[in-house]
Amino acid sequence: IPSDKSLHKMLVNIFRDIGQFNYKTFLLGSSCVAFLLGMKTLAKKYPKFKYARALAPLIVTVFTIVLQATIDLEARGIPIVGNIPKGLPRFTGGIAVDIDSVGQLAVVILSIVIVGFMESIAIAKQLA
Repeated sequence: IPSDKSLHKMLVNIFRDIGQFNYKTFLLGSSCVAFLLGMKTLAKKYPKFKYARALAPLIVTVFTIVLQATIDLEARGIPIVGNIPKGLPRFTGGIAVDIDSVGQLAVVILSIVIVGFMESIAIAKQLA
């Protein structure tokens, strides 16, 4: 759904593509969020169950993994992530920062460092 700053245009975009809505994915996601919120409320209301708030994400994760392994969610119309490649991606630092522009960046970096240092000094003086 394309993003827009005006509400009426965003609503038009949502309802124009309503045919792509997957109610099964929505129900699974909503039930997981409802379970998480329920466990949070339970932990707040009954301090004896405060561990439930911390265990809820683990329970939801294990439940959905078991659900996928037993009934094959993708075959039933709920898309899954699929295979995640092993290992780390290869280093692409040269692509992120062009060597020719390092001189221009050095001035900006130095000014940011100086401003941060001056703020630290000002805070230290205020607290002393």
